[in-house]
Amino acid sequence: MVVGCTTDQKQNSYPFYLGTYTRGESEGIYKLKLDGEGQFADLKLQAEVFNPSFLAFSPDSTYLMAVEENSPPQSLLSSFAISEAGLERLSSSATLGAHPCHIAVNRAGYVVSSNYSGGSIVLHQIIENGQLTKPLDTLVFEGSGPTGRQEKAHAHSTHFWPDSKHLITLDLGSDRLWLTAITPDNTLQLQDSIVVAAGSGPRHATFHPKKPYFYVLNELTSRITQYSIEEGRLNYVSSLPTLPEDYDGSANTTAEVKISPDGRFLYVSNRGHNSIAVFSLDEQGKTKLVKWTPTRGDTPRNFSLTPDGKFLVVGNQDSGSLVCFKRDEETGLLEFTDQLEAPTPTYILFE
Repeated sequence: MVVGCTTDQKQNSYPFYLGTYTRGESEGIYKLKLDGEGQFADLKLQAEVFNPSFLAFSPDSTYLMAVEENSPPQSLLSSFAISEAGLERLSSSATLGAHPCHIAVNRAGYVVSSNYSGGSIVLHQIIENGQLTKPLDTLVFEGSGPTGRQEKAHAHSTHFWPDSKHLITLDLGSDRLWLTAITPDNTLQLQDSIVVAAGSGPRHATFHPKKPYFYVLNELTSRITQYSIEEGRLNYVSSLPTLPEDYDGSANTTAEVKISPDGRFLYVSNRGHNSIAVFSLDEQGKTKLVKWTPTRGDTPRNFSLTPDGKFLVVGNQDSGSLVCFKRDEETGLLEFTDQLEAPTPTYILFE
């Protein structure tokens, strides 16, 4: 029996899937839940998968997808059926590049995977019964940056514009945002690019849920950059550090950025400083630092907010733990509620 993906409001619980690196004790994709008090329960393996470092649902939440972060020909995008018994693999398709690390899905079921080491993106589509097509097209980027990690292009994430037809790929290697469109004949058409500050290393990004703003998280310089969206174009607004002034920025890399459902607060994970930076957003989307909250572990790679925004769960990759914080919806501040051992967590996906 296929199980839909909705938060259990009657029991006031929040089920979620956990992506991991399988280089240690992990065996693949796990599922557990968070109760209404912010306590973890029921950690169970759902599918044995190699390095499922990023997860996503199909548009109707009937199927789950995972990248298998590896070198070709084992670098894969896979789809799974969701049932009470766990995840059943339905299909796997090549990403045509090394170390896929991100998935973007639009309303039409197009799936774009970003290959970090391959410096490329690849287009698939979800078809009948959760099957993935063979690769429809791929696009390899070129360029480099001034730091030792920027010897070539490194596509770290891709994001669909709100119109669900155009794409923005963040290239950590070349310090560029690549703008792409999916054509009617299912090809990826490069349209333009935006150069960011040299050595920034753009990694992840998010759109404001209510206003025309786009926020880029720069991994190598630990800065969050705001752009306004005007007539389909991105215009630079500002850039702020995610670290205290007295902290050595060379000891830190940023990883994830999310905005609360009400659009009032923005959160960033700092790896090294091992914190969640909390920013407030005003009516113009301008960021203002509120506070840093320690993640109680090492290397907070990914975090996610519950769908209602009441809790934030972070995965400390190197110390192998999940930590939950209750979020004050008026101040944006975080209060610790629970901690759980979890093997090498890399991605948290709430139903």
